Amino acid sequence: MVRVVNAHRNEDLLWALKGGGGGTFGIMSRVTLMVHELPDVFGDISVKIAAKTDSAFHSLLSSFVRFYSDKLFNSHWGESVSIRRGNVLEANMVFQALSK
Repeated sequence: MVRVVNAHRNEDLLWALKGGGGGTFGIMSRVTLMVHELPDVFGDISVKIAAKTDSAFHSLLSSFVRFYSDKLFNSHWGESVSIRRGNVLEANMVFQALSK
């Protein structure tokens, strides 16, 4: 079976193939990508924060989600965020085309 998957057709499958699903999702035997010029500015930020108490960790998570929603949920940022045992928050963020 051949499917065209992009932002306008089979959006849910695109989300899964980009890593939105949990685990192996499917097999792609051929892919065509649209490439773009590299922006002048791009980079990576990684952080690992361990909270000392459960209540501090709850506050950390609330603050991170609020900050992410207000400042990072846009086309300039891509992310991988993990919540780990021991009240640890790990975030790996890539950015591109920021003006400041």
